[in-house]
Formats: sequence, structure tokens, C-alpha cells
Amino acid sequence: MATVLIQCSHTGRYLSTGIDVDPDTFALLPEVAIRIPCPHCGREHAFSKGRAILVDPSRWSENPKVEDCLLKATECAELAGKARARTRRQLFLRLEQQWVRLADDFQRIADRNAENGVGPVNAPRR
Repeated sequence: MATVLIQCSHTGRYLSTGIDVDPDTFALLPEVAIRIPCPHCGREHAFSKGRAILVDPSRWSENPKVEDCLLKATECAELAGKARARTRRQLFLRLEQQWVRLADDFQRIADRNAENGVGPVNAPRR
């Protein structure tokens, strides 16, 4: 299964549509615009198949620590999108940003270790 993402036209960040689908089923979806609230800018964006990308959450990174952080960031973004209270939405958006920063830090550490021949070249998959 893959998660369907669209890009916020105001911030450039991706948001989940809440749709998990396999690529074959996605290809069969009609080209219909659906409005989705954006947790990044607070506006609604039109989702259509042509503007969407499929992301396999388990392949965002070969590093399990990075992958975990990115999955948590996605969860926070989805919770922000569902939050009714502005303060709650902002909390989840801050948490999402922190998870993404932590993922970036883990990736930088893994890249430096690989350059210096420390640790496995490809982190083992779970």
C-alpha cells in the first residue's frame, strides 16, 4: 500500500490525502478534484490524481531511524489536518517539523558514518 500525497501550493510541503491505495487501484481512480484541508497553510487544496504522488512509507529511507521519524511526521501532519482547534493544529505541525528535523539529523549521521566507513553501508531492514 502507498499513501497518496499532494503538495501544498503555498508552502511547498506535502500533505497526506488520507488515502492509502496500491498503485494499480490508484491508476484506475477517476480524474476528479476533491477539496482537502491543508495542515500546513490552513487552506483547502484541490486534490486530483494528476497532482498526486504515491509514497510507500516504508521506503522513505533505508535507515530505520529516519523512516520512523518520517512516519511520525506524517502521523502528526494527519492529526494536524484533523484538529479542530487552532492551537492543537499548531502543536501537531510543530511536532511534525521536529520529527522531520530529527530524520534529517539521523540521515546526516548515517551519511557521515558511511563516508568514514563506520557501521553498515545500508542499514538493515526491520
